[in-house]
Amino acid sequence: MAVPAGQYFRNEAVVWDNGEDLELRGIVSIEKWMSGNADKYNLSTELISVEQREGDYFVSAVVSGDFGGSPYEFSYRFSLLGDRIKELTIDPIGTVGSP
Repeated sequence: MAVPAGQYFRNEAVVWDNGEDLELRGIVSIEKWMSGNADKYNLSTELISVEQREGDYFVSAVVSGDFGGSPYEFSYRFSLLGDRIKELTIDPIGTVGSP
C-alpha cells in the first residue's frame, strides 16, 4: 500500500531513524521507506503521549508488528515548517515487557 508521504512531509524533509542508523532525505526516499516498513512488518501504533516544546512536537508510541522485540516503544520528534513535517527524528526506547 502506498503511503501518501507528500500529504505530511515537505519535499525537502529529512528523517533520522536512530534505531536503524538511517538518514532519509527527500519525499521520494521517505515515501519508499514508510511504505516498505508498513508492508514488511505489518505495523500498528498505540499513541502514548504528545507534547509541544520549543516549537517541536514530541510523541511517545508503542509500535507492534512482525519484528523482533515487538512491541517496542519509540520517541518521535517532529519539526514543522508551515503545516508539513520538515524533520522527523525517531529514537528507540525499548521493548515493552509483560508484567
